[in-house]
Amino acid sequence: MIRIRDCLFGTVSSIAVAGAAAAADMTRAPALMPMPVTSWAGWYIGIHGGVARHDFSIVADDEGSSLTGSKTGGLIGGHIGYNWQQRSFVYGFEIDGSWADTERIIRSGQFFNFPAVTDSKVDWLNTYRGRAGLAVDDTLVYVTGGLALAHVFNGWGLGYFLPSGTCCELSSSTTRVGWVGGGGIEHALGSGWIARAEVLYYDLGRDVVGPTQVDRFKSDTFQSEFTNSVVAGRLGLNLKW
Repeated sequence: MIRIRDCLFGTVSSIAVAGAAAAADMTRAPALMPMPVTSWAGWYIGIHGGVARHDFSIVADDEGSSLTGSKTGGLIGGHIGYNWQQRSFVYGFEIDGSWADTERIIRSGQFFNFPAVTDSKVDWLNTYRGRAGLAVDDTLVYVTGGLALAHVFNGWGLGYFLPSGTCCELSSSTTRVGWVGGGGIEHALGSGWIARAEVLYYDLGRDVVGPTQVDRFKSDTFQSEFTNSVVAGRLGLNLKW
């Protein structure tokens, strides 16, 4: 009887201890599962579109005249880049190309029944930029800057339809080299898709044309100075792999 009683007592004690341990486990706070962290490292390719404001100024020394103007138009293009990531710090490079509709024509009067015209436009923009930013969960905030190339036309004269050298025409059509800077925000949508919004400022520098003889009837020579810049607001969609 004593042995049976001891065995029963030991069994009940074991069950009580196990039950107390289980109850203690149930009262503990559950361990927090680690939140998934988006990886921004790797190659990506994307498209972008938006609006661009082209600001220009022309200083002509024929009579000390000058003119400024601007044009806001559409912009569309594509880009490719690569990111590295160290914890929350993301850095990399990006190359992009954009077509822009930013031509502004200003008709300033008549000269011998021909329209006097000033014309300025940026046809396309190309950048080679570095990027750096901070990632918080699925969102990346970054700054960017680098080299900018653009095809720019600037000119003034009598409508640009007279024979070359006839009278009073001076123009420049060239690829300009400048710099670009800005910033933006990206958000991971899942399955490698990333949405972005960014603002870029392009300084396309100064272009001096001349001195050249613009009037075959006179020996006068003229020189003009053209400056151009662009501010672009862009929305984009990337695919990362």
